[in-house]
Amino acid sequence: MSMSPKKSLVLSLGSLGICLNFLLMNQGLTHANPASSSSKEQALTLRNPVQRVTFEPPDEDQPSHTVGGASRDGILLCLPDNVPEQTHNLLTDFLPLIPQNNHGLTIADRPTFYANVPETNAERVFFSLRDQDNQTLYQNEFSIPKTGGIISFSLPETAPSLEIGKNYQWSMVLICNQTMRPDSPRITSWVKRVAPLPMTVNQPQNQTGIELAAFYAKNGIWYDSLNILGNLWRKSPQNFSEYANQWANFLSQDSVGLEAIANQPLLTQPLISETE
Repeated sequence: MSMSPKKSLVLSLGSLGICLNFLLMNQGLTHANPASSSSKEQALTLRNPVQRVTFEPPDEDQPSHTVGGASRDGILLCLPDNVPEQTHNLLTDFLPLIPQNNHGLTIADRPTFYANVPETNAERVFFSLRDQDNQTLYQNEFSIPKTGGIISFSLPETAPSLEIGKNYQWSMVLICNQTMRPDSPRITSWVKRVAPLPMTVNQPQNQTGIELAAFYAKNGIWYDSLNILGNLWRKSPQNFSEYANQWANFLSQDSVGLEAIANQPLLTQPLISETE
């Protein structure tokens, strides 16, 4: 039976309405409402704020130590070509990345050490680790860039692991003109291994790098917090600026006192000995 023109028009309009509703529903699935999206993003931001890594020095007895340095002759030995002595403060620039008391804690059995090296004609650095009885546990030489920057070195598996509760002294010496001398520029600092932190309600469970670095820093664990920040900066190009700022802010705190080198470039790879 043939359908009247009026009924045909009503049916067509009804079908068109159904199609439009279907299209609008699909569009809603792929393009969220801007107000709804903004609310969700704001809620996510509030739940996961960018954490500032604040170092709180531990209440620890410090070992007696001698401040490392270099003589005026040592500075002249390591000056790069065409750089006047008056404009190059090697003693200030060659620094261990360590708080002002020159001592730091770690929970690692073989921690990573950081130091700032100035522009220099030295091509190598000598690293040594001694126990609190002044016995040498590990030593080696490493190539360094003449352009300077912040270097890092992790104790290898061939080195003895640090014992919990003991202090160790580490030092670096710039080898200038292929020879290490008594007056060569030298830095010296201390590390103490402590037991891993007990699980607490404040410890991040699903932790990101920043959260873990902040947790260690709050509990005075210097070396591990610093190394996490260094690795985040080096290995996260998508968040390079954020982690570079975190690193600089961390070093510039009053409790740390390394604002003078906070913006120095960080070498992308740790030092590796050719003999390992």
